[in-house]
Amino acid sequence: MLFINPAQEKFGGFLSRYIPVGIPVAIGCLAAYLKKHGIKVRVVDEELVDITPSVLRQLVDGLEKPYIFGLSCLTAHVVRAYQLAEMIKAEFPDAIVVAGGLHPTALPEEAPEAPGAPDRAEDVVVAVKPLVTPSYNGEQTKAEDSWR
Repeated sequence: MLFINPAQEKFGGFLSRYIPVGIPVAIGCLAAYLKKHGIKVRVVDEELVDITPSVLRQLVDGLEKPYIFGLSCLTAHVVRAYQLAEMIKAEFPDAIVVAGGLHPTALPEEAPEAPGAPDRAEDVVVAVKPLVTPSYNGEQTKAEDSWR
């Protein structure tokens, strides 16, 4: 799985006056959880790395297929997230693109209508559910039970 923190501008952009450093904490937490459960994960911050199709190909090298991409979306960066989703789907047609964060949470109806739209939530759950079976109090649970 590859998590991407999209950015309209590189570090020091228009939000730097209010937020000096945008650290993608949420995707770091998700990556740590998945890694703990044996899933190979990478994280890339577009404030630091320009993402192009060739960079995407390098980043997914060695990851399991189907490739799963997680895009963290603030409203300020949602246009870039949709551009990245479109780029990912053009480069990897079988990839699963998940949009999360403040903007998709607040406006879930927007994403399916956007160009380069991320996959619908039900498709994402079907794809990701088998990857991790959470353990509660030392007891394994069925993955289906944890997605309700």
